[in-house]
Amino acid sequence: MQIIGHNLMDYIREIEDHFKNYFSDDNSTVDKINFLENIRYTFIEKIKEIPKSKELFKEFSEKKYNKNKYEMSIRSEFVKKDIIVNKLKSKSDTLEIVISGKKNYKVYDLVDQKRYLIYAAKPVQGIVYSEKTYISSKTQGGTLIIVITLSKEIKE
Repeated sequence: MQIIGHNLMDYIREIEDHFKNYFSDDNSTVDKINFLENIRYTFIEKIKEIPKSKELFKEFSEKKYNKNKYEMSIRSEFVKKDIIVNKLKSKSDTLEIVISGKKNYKVYDLVDQKRYLIYAAKPVQGIVYSEKTYISSKTQGGTLIIVITLSKEIKE
């Protein structure tokens, strides 16, 4: 399906190319959160142009990429019924972009777990959070989300 000169896979390939370039050196000081924030900004700007066709994203299957001990995963999640998740610890640095529907987040402070921020993501909005961050969320039924995770591979 063509979308204003591009299709979804063109955008995914752009993210893959950015990933390969960003992690081209075996550099342990790479800022994964900065990488995800850049992807969030770029990808959201591009998908704003896409017609409101959830089917395009629903058909997207998970893609995984590896470069210099880093792994990136891109997948779509379609939530049929409301889902509530209470204070779950993130296993990797994560970018979530809501394509349609709504997802509310509580992002807990890493030092003081009694403090948190509330964020309500509506269509074509996203959030980035780091590994080991505690997140609570409520996802409205009918919500479609693109999830990009980034982690350091551990291969012994």
